[in-house]
Amino acid sequence: MKSIKLSQTVAAIDAGSNYLRMSISDIDHDGHINVLEDLIKPTNIGRDTFSSGRISVDTIPQYL
Repeated sequence: MKSIKLSQTVAAIDAGSNYLRMSISDIDHDGHINVLEDLIKPTNIGRDTFSSGRISVDTIPQYL
């Protein structure tokens, strides 16, 4: 007997210069999206990269 897949769970992580964002969603067979989890954490890693071109060692522990 062939099983029918009703939905697919997908996730994405965006590591930007001002925010870390993670989104987890289910997409059903009709293409409708059901967001299961959506997290956003502000960061200041852009401050280092824009001023010196690198993320400083002192900045990293703040976001772990």
